[in-house]
Amino acid sequence: MFSKYLTEIKDVSIFPILVLVVFFIMFISTIFWVIKLSKNYRDKMKNLPLQEDKNYSNNSENLNEDK
Repeated sequence: MFSKYLTEIKDVSIFPILVLVVFFIMFISTIFWVIKLSKNYRDKMKNLPLQEDKNYSNNSENLNEDK
């Protein structure tokens, strides 16, 4: 179905090259962004999933406290 439309487009061979270039630019910019981040911010984000939230308590903790 789509191959019919793609064959009718003039210069369709440029699209894969453009997509590759856009992906490469985004990838490189993300790498530079991560490198530019401050070390404190990276450490904070790295440890975020491991930190306990003092305001959060799940039901199992509450059940254990009653006993």
